[in-house]
Amino acid sequence: LGPVVARRMVEAGLTAIATLCTFHEPAKQKAIQLGVLPLINRSLQSPAYATRTSACQVARVLSRSIAILRTTLVDSGVAKNVVGLLQAEEQVYAANGGYEKDFKLRSSTSSTALSAATATICNLICEFSPMQAVC
Repeated sequence: LGPVVARRMVEAGLTAIATLCTFHEPAKQKAIQLGVLPLINRSLQSPAYATRTSACQVARVLSRSIAILRTTLVDSGVAKNVVGLLQAEEQVYAANGGYEKDFKLRSSTSSTALSAATATICNLICEFSPMQAVC
């Protein structure tokens, strides 16, 4: 497999994990047990926007569980990496014209990754979240 196909497979796998875990708490626990967090951390640093977006989707779904949020997302560094991704995507978005060209960039890949990171951060900084002090 070439690197493009491999990235697409990772993206598809992360999207599938996010979909499976959306409304099923045992699936979230199983994903954590099977070691999805290192994959999320690596994917958040991928050069491919779609892979970073998919990693944010999985982190967002997992962050909807208080037990997972308190113990694993913060301890594994996923939460900190999402904050870093949000800052990096914001810089890319601003460098490309940002809010002045928003109507043109709304469907661009950088704005998609920025939106996914922002949605993940919204779940991470809930009132009961240990990440609230960091953000």
